[in-house]
Amino acid sequence: MPIMNKGLFLGAIILCLLFTQPVLALDSCIIPTGDTYYVDEHSECREVTNSHASGQSIMVPTKTAAEWSTGGGSFVDNTPTGVSLAACSASCTIPMTELGNISNSNLNGAFDVVVSGNYAYVANSLANKYSIIDVSNPASPTEASSQGSYFGAQGIAHSGNYIYLASFNGDELSIIDVSDPTSPYEVGAISNTNLDGASSVALQGNYAYVAAYNSDALTIIDISDPTSPNEVGTISNANLNGAVDVVVSGNYAYIASRFAGKMVIIDISNPTSPSEAGSRNLSGIYGVAHSGNYVYMVTIFSGSFRVIDVSNPTSPSQVASINNSNSSGSTSLTLAGDHAYITSNDSDTLFVMDISDPTSPVEVAKVSSGNLDNTYGVAVMGNYAYVTSRNADMLSIIDVECDASGVTITSCTEK
Repeated sequence: MPIMNKGLFLGAIILCLLFTQPVLALDSCIIPTGDTYYVDEHSECREVTNSHASGQSIMVPTKTAAEWSTGGGSFVDNTPTGVSLAACSASCTIPMTELGNISNSNLNGAFDVVVSGNYAYVANSLANKYSIIDVSNPASPTEASSQGSYFGAQGIAHSGNYIYLASFNGDELSIIDVSDPTSPYEVGAISNTNLDGASSVALQGNYAYVAAYNSDALTIIDISDPTSPNEVGTISNANLNGAVDVVVSGNYAYIASRFAGKMVIIDISNPTSPSEAGSRNLSGIYGVAHSGNYVYMVTIFSGSFRVIDVSNPTSPSQVASINNSNSSGSTSLTLAGDHAYITSNDSDTLFVMDISDPTSPVEVAKVSSGNLDNTYGVAVMGNYAYVTSRNADMLSIIDVECDASGVTITSCTEK
């Protein structure tokens, strides 16, 4: 008799006796033990690997989207122990073709970038300026405006009609009205010792969260009135030594502390009294990103890419690690869909990792170019990656659209 897995609604997984040949049952796919099959149904393609300890085949339900991939009771959302999923690696290729770029003196030391709508906003650390770039035509980006002086402009974020600029040498967070991209103007700013070496800024609700590299701090700024930002809380300790990057989600901020060699989790449920919840060691950590139950990290030294399960913030645990000497000098990353986009300033390269299975990330594409000389910042919107180059004083636009032309996958076929 088949064995029913109780973890799925509608009888989603049935363990069967081992078949010597793959069998496509009605509205299902039977996968022998030890094999990986493409399952491409209801516009959702996954590589399904059967490593179940029973040594038996599994039957994957595909009759409806609810059984296969959509909703809390689906196979994809309730994969049993011993069965793993990955994105269909043959489903598309990423061209990584540079479509256009812009370079001028205002982009000197182009450092960080954020994109919204038809505009890219760039922090330029050597020009001490921010630039607003019209990217409505990716093949021919143009400058809409540029303003200074923001000494060591390094981190940048955008929300609504405003950009928020962290100035490393100015120890300052500045708020700029960009409702008219051709005529932006500063509406408010705050500078103090808790912002010494302001390097990165993240936004959530009425607050800006600033990683301060020199003051080893996370400083929380109330921005509910953009014309009068004020500090409401800060935390500084040895684990935040060299705080260089920050992302925020829900009740927690995740910080890359370069000199401490740690990813630090800060409880920000009370913005006036942030406290450390947990941390994870990673020598040379420089960039951090967050999605769901996972934090993704890169290092500036070894080119290490790590995935940390933060479902328990007090005890984060590593679930994946990749060391790639070609990605040494990794400084920044961003997430979009099932991919992580990573910059390496040593190899002048943009890497793309498939993170559809966070426990088993795979490099799927990369591009190297003189236009990415000492690359740092990366943002992704739609089919394009926007990448800064500090040495080329440039913003480049890279085509990262998955191209499935000429690729055919037949559902329930062995990989």
